[in-house]
Amino acid sequence: LAAGVGVARALKAMMGAMGFDIPGGGTVFASRTAIVALAVGITVTVVAAVFPSLRASRIPPLAALRDVAVDVSGQSRRRLVTGGVVTLIGVVGYVIGLAGNGLEWVGIGSLATFIGVFMLGPLIARPAAGALGAPAASAGITGTLARENAMRNPKRTSRTGGALMVGVALVAAITVIAASMRDWTRDVYGEQFSGDYVASSDLMGYGGISPDLAGDVSALPEVDVATGIRFGAAHVLDEERDVRYVAVDPSTAGRLFDLGMETGRIEDLSEDGVLLDVDEAASRGATIGDRVPL
Repeated sequence: LAAGVGVARALKAMMGAMGFDIPGGGTVFASRTAIVALAVGITVTVVAAVFPSLRASRIPPLAALRDVAVDVSGQSRRRLVTGGVVTLIGVVGYVIGLAGNGLEWVGIGSLATFIGVFMLGPLIARPAAGALGAPAASAGITGTLARENAMRNPKRTSRTGGALMVGVALVAAITVIAASMRDWTRDVYGEQFSGDYVASSDLMGYGGISPDLAGDVSALPEVDVATGIRFGAAHVLDEERDVRYVAVDPSTAGRLFDLGMETGRIEDLSEDGVLLDVDEAASRGATIGDRVPL
């Protein structure tokens, strides 16, 4: 567990050094968060409910008991064509994105597919309810009524299923994002760190391991090389901002870390030297030998 914590912290510090740091603070819950959430939730709920309610209010009570009151607008050919085109665009976007043309195409494909399935829902609901409800109908009158009720108004059934689809999609999306981040972290650290073990304290920022430990471990006959890592913060004088940094032993860090150096070598670092990410160096117009006041 300690080794895993150490790896995660080392990766976080390395990501910060490369320009995409993960915020280290806790969750901030501002009053704006509650206000916006309430406003959006209430507005979306009211808008989603007001039009079906107005339509239902125009149907006389006795007419509501007959099939003439059932909304059949979801069975139009225009819905079939439009929904099919939007779904096809989504599938094409998925294929283009997965072929290596950028994640933005995957996003476009997912959004279009999501909308297309919603549009085709009323057309799919009746046959789907009939097929899926057949076992329940064979079990008795309760299942028969449930099956016929779902088939009677496919647009209503589709909307009910759509709410469930949104929930399942959110859970699936969060699961995919979490798995992707986990695998990305393993891949990045596996590429940049060639060591076998990590020793770390659990006191990030409030303590640490003795600076002599790396040398003591490296002197063991069964150890090829060990190097130390330190984390700290610095103030950028010419920009008036604070940054985090990672400090290493130049004589050994290059044997355990592959940072993908563009120019220079880790071994050339001195006490007043610093490595910059290529984007940071480009934004400063800095090259080897230039000074960065910290």
